[in-house]
Amino acid sequence: MIRRRSKGALSADGPLAAGPPTSSSGMSPVTPIAETSWEGKLLRQEVFFFDSGEDQIFGSLFSASKPSGLPGLVICPPWGWEAFQLRDDCYSLARRVAERGGAGLVLDWVGHGDSSGNPADATIHRMVEIAGDAFTYARRAFPSVEWSFCGLRLGACAAAVASRHVTGDVLLLIQPSLDAPAHVGEIERLARRASLGRWNSEQPWAFGNPLPDLRDWLPELDALPALDSFPGRAAVVRFERPAVEVFSDKVEDLTVSGEWKTGLTRLSHRVLTPLVEAGVEWLTRTHQPGQR
Repeated sequence: MIRRRSKGALSADGPLAAGPPTSSSGMSPVTPIAETSWEGKLLRQEVFFFDSGEDQIFGSLFSASKPSGLPGLVICPPWGWEAFQLRDDCYSLARRVAERGGAGLVLDWVGHGDSSGNPADATIHRMVEIAGDAFTYARRAFPSVEWSFCGLRLGACAAAVASRHVTGDVLLLIQPSLDAPAHVGEIERLARRASLGRWNSEQPWAFGNPLPDLRDWLPELDALPALDSFPGRAAVVRFERPAVEVFSDKVEDLTVSGEWKTGLTRLSHRVLTPLVEAGVEWLTRTHQPGQR
C-alpha cells in the first residue's frame, strides 16, 4: 500500500496530526515539509524533509508494523564521501532494527544526499544540531518508541555529543571516528596525495566535499568525554584492526574480525555489514527481559 501526501498537507490520522514538535536546537520548529509512506506486512517506511535552521533535511524512517519494545535509533551517517559509500549500511541498519520490532531514522547532513544547503556548512557543530532536530522529530512522530542515537564513522562523533542533550537509553557507535580533527586531517592527507601536487590550500576539497574549518573547534564538541559520561548503555562496534581510542570500562567495546582501511578505492557498499549485524544483536540483547 502506498500513501502519498503533498507538501504541507499531512493526513489528519498520521503520527504528526497533533502539530509540529519544537526544535531541540531552538532554531526552528521541526516541521515536516513533505511525506510519502509505504507499508508492507512487516515494515513501514516514510520519507520526508524537515526544517533545521534554514535547511531542509531529508530523512527516511523505517518502523515495525508490530512494535515489540526495541528502541528507535536516530542514525547519524558518516560525513563527506564516506556518507555516499556507506549509505547502504545506514539503511540496512534502520531496516534490521525495524524488522526486530523497533525503528530507525536515517538522515542526510546539510549539503549531503537529498538535503538542501551547502556541504561546507556540515561542521560538527551543525551536525550535532541536525541530529538533535532529527531526534525531536522522531520522538514527536512516534512517541511510543524510546529513541536513542546511533552513529557511523564521523557521524558517531555527532551522535555522542548530541546524546548529552536528550534522554536516550542506549548509544550505539559503529566503526566510530570520535576525534574529528584527526579524522579531517586523515582525509586531507589522502586528498593531497591523490591530487598529485594540485592541492588548493585556500579552498580545500577532498573527494567531492569541502573540508570543514576546525580553527574554531570547541572543547564541548569532543566526543570521548560525551561517550564516557553517557548515563545509559553504550557500545562501540568495530573491526579488531586498527587499534582505536581507549574507552572507559562502562562502554562495551565489541570487536569483529577484520580491518578497517580508510581510502576512497578501498570502500565498497555495505562494507560495514558485519558490524551492523553485531550492533543489532547487541541492541536486541540489551532489551531482553531482565537485561535493562
